[in-house]
Amino acid sequence: MDVTDKNFYELLPQIEESIDRAAFLAIDCELSGLNVTDEKDNCFETMEERYLSVRNSASNFLVVQFGLCPFFYNPEKDEFTHEAYNFYTYPRQFTKNSPNLRFLCESSSLDFLASCGFDFNKLIYEGIPYLTYANEEKMKEEVEKRSSHKTTEDNSTPLSVPENLKKFVQLTNQKIHAFSRNSQKEMSIEDLSAFQRKLIFHNIKPNYASELYFETIIVNEHEENNDSNSLNSEYMQVQDEPDLSSVTIQNTQESLDTRSRKSLTPGKTQPSRGETQQRVLRIVKLDHVEQSEREKEKKLLDLNNISKNVGFSKVIRKISQSGKHIVGHNMLLDVSHTIHQFLEELPDNLADFKEMVQETFSNLVDTKFISTTHPFRDLISCSVLIDLVKRIQETPFRLPKIGIVPRVDAVGYELTDRKTHEAGFDAFATGCCFIAMTQLLGTRQSPPQPRILPSSPVVMPFLNKLYIMRMSDISYLNISGTDLTPSRSHVFYVTCPKDATQKNIQQIFSPFGNIQTSWKNSVSLFVALSDKDRSSLVMDNIECSSGYRVMTFATYQKLMKDEKKRPLLSESPERAGDIFKKLVCGGDKSPPGQHKKKRPKTEAEKVKVKQLFSEPTSWN
Repeated sequence: MDVTDKNFYELLPQIEESIDRAAFLAIDCELSGLNVTDEKDNCFETMEERYLSVRNSASNFLVVQFGLCPFFYNPEKDEFTHEAYNFYTYPRQFTKNSPNLRFLCESSSLDFLASCGFDFNKLIYEGIPYLTYANEEKMKEEVEKRSSHKTTEDNSTPLSVPENLKKFVQLTNQKIHAFSRNSQKEMSIEDLSAFQRKLIFHNIKPNYASELYFETIIVNEHEENNDSNSLNSEYMQVQDEPDLSSVTIQNTQESLDTRSRKSLTPGKTQPSRGETQQRVLRIVKLDHVEQSEREKEKKLLDLNNISKNVGFSKVIRKISQSGKHIVGHNMLLDVSHTIHQFLEELPDNLADFKEMVQETFSNLVDTKFISTTHPFRDLISCSVLIDLVKRIQETPFRLPKIGIVPRVDAVGYELTDRKTHEAGFDAFATGCCFIAMTQLLGTRQSPPQPRILPSSPVVMPFLNKLYIMRMSDISYLNISGTDLTPSRSHVFYVTCPKDATQKNIQQIFSPFGNIQTSWKNSVSLFVALSDKDRSSLVMDNIECSSGYRVMTFATYQKLMKDEKKRPLLSESPERAGDIFKKLVCGGDKSPPGQHKKKRPKTEAEKVKVKQLFSEPTSWN
């Protein structure tokens, strides 16, 4: 079921009830992009480095579609059922004080979504807004601050009126004065610029503080009804200088109330398709007591508006509070994006991230990780979701029939539906994979267990272990425990000229057997020896060609830590080249015939080197 801003609040109670009743929840996210830079993940990153890469992605791209599929188990009938929700999420700015988010899009990702039938118009026009905890709290504080400091002090000092606006101020003051003396209860002034409204608030409003209430409202109206002739009102035109727009003063309440009613509905301040939007200055006859009551009403309206625009974040908060098992496929990015976008900003280190995830989603299960462990790695040749779905429908797997929950308005999927990369369908497919794989594990228990639910001890070994892609010796991130720390004594970091090739690298390392390479960028890579026993021979025996440098993985890690403290290395690695020489190639080891006799440095060069490297601490 597609869920947008149009039906979200109507469906929210049903969604929350489904979360409470579910045996487990399956999720999936569609994103506006994946990679912030062209630099590829390398298979010898540390877990901390990989987390920072994931955090960078989650901080810059958007979740444009969130799939949620609650699965239900009926023990009396021994059957699973489901329903699926497909949420379009978009960070709409609903007031001038709400967040105006900036985000990245990756052209290849948008092309891919378009090829899968993604509706970008629905995303922009009907996407559900959301607020993080911090943004919600900040907006509430601003409302409280405005309410507690609502005085006329800021408006009591008249502004200097430009020459071309003096007539406008004079005529507007006359009209407002006339209004204050007639029997009308309310008037409005349209077609004002922001500065014209400011002049009225500063130069005219203080004169009527005890009898008139001034406020700016936003009016949404259909474009076809946007001309003045369509309004059932009496208009009085105040003409300014020729280069100024006209000011329309409306002395009847009925038409404006009709047009502005939906703009005063909490959360509905943005125009829908086919609507335009304008700001109107409304003036109402209210005494001090009535003005105080109106301010209370406005404060309540603002707070309700904020609560409404928490929007989709309410679903994620409900999932978090439920403590339910959450099943995803290759879900590290999904979890990271979900927390950062809808709940709170991700921390800047891995340890704090793990703690945050544990507090937010305490029971995570990654079907990608399950499919790559024993006994499934011998049964599953490809763990990509679409291939995994095909495999679980074959022997030895026995996927039970998973129908749609018996409710009139319930919507779900069949695995035969061709809706790959629709987030709701992918969430459903992920949940089916989880059921099929855990049921197979159940048949191999002693005694066999016909049904395995997420709370079963059979699932415990997979809990909170999120699959890590493209790492050679680490397969998962352990959210609730210590990560694997494999030895990388056989791994070396190499810097090389831009025109270096794979063949060049293989020639340099040929004395040490076969190698595996992982390029970090065009001028650096990691090299791993297939024969780890030869690792100790490399630094004393390798022959580096001109422009090549080699260091152990341990040295590389140490230098990276130092580089964080000393930007000089990253800003100009050429200038730091001499510092590496004692750490790489076993010293200054060039191939035979390439040694050059060092000439004495001139006094000018000595001064330059001293300026470059005269720091209070050593480089060691």
